[in-house]
Formats: sequence, C-alpha cells, structure tokens
Amino acid sequence: MWDPHAHRLVELTFLVAANLAATLLRLVLFRAWVFRSRVAERSAPASHL
Repeated sequence: MWDPHAHRLVELTFLVAANLAATLLRLVLFRAWVFRSRVAERSAPASHL
C-alpha cells in the first residue's frame, strides 16, 4: 500500500492536497464557531431593557 520509492511529484501532490483539505476544514470550522456566537447574541432575549 505504501511505496517508499514513490516519485517526488506524487509525494508533493499528496502533501499539497492534504494541506489544502486541512486548511479548508479549519476555515469551515472557524467560520461556524465565529458566526454561531453572533447569531446566538441576536436571538437572545433583551432582558436588560
């Protein structure tokens, strides 16, 4: 399954794809985390008025 003699282009392509996938996952999770708090603040009842 794992070839220690793989061509460098194959290795580089795999590493770039893995880093791109990790970056996109971090972006999606971070956006969900940041914008979730803003929606929660808007939907909270205004009990301090």
